[in-house]
Amino acid sequence: MWTKSLTVSALFLAYILTLTYPDITCIRLVSLNVPARVKEGSEVQLSCLYDLGNASLYSLKWFYRNHKNPEEREFFRYTPRGKPVKQVFPLEGINVDFYKSEGGTVFLTEANGMTSGNYKCEISVEGTFQTVFAEKLMTVDGMLKH
Repeated sequence: MWTKSLTVSALFLAYILTLTYPDITCIRLVSLNVPARVKEGSEVQLSCLYDLGNASLYSLKWFYRNHKNPEEREFFRYTPRGKPVKQVFPLEGINVDFYKSEGGTVFLTEANGMTSGNYKCEISVEGTFQTVFAEKLMTVDGMLKH
């Protein structure tokens, strides 16, 4: 049960947090575009759209996992103030087009059976390092053989 003193204490704490962290914002992952099915050998575009409010992006990372590798592993990182700004981490079946990939958009080339799996986009902001993420499954369909 809320008492008057508890309510006043909660409001005071909220006020102090607002003064201490004036840039507190609510970041939002607007959409994660990962095609559900793609053809083997095709190029795939993954995109992660976000709204940072008044915050600045610290990093945007892409992760991957599948039935053979159930532990998620990072394969692409974008840090606008980092050196380097973008990094690719080699993973079997994940062929990133480094030159076309930028920000929240990653291009994968030569999709194959190992490319099938769960793709996760994770966004963090500077200062508070508030983080949001979303994940979707993509399946690569093999070529029909005659």
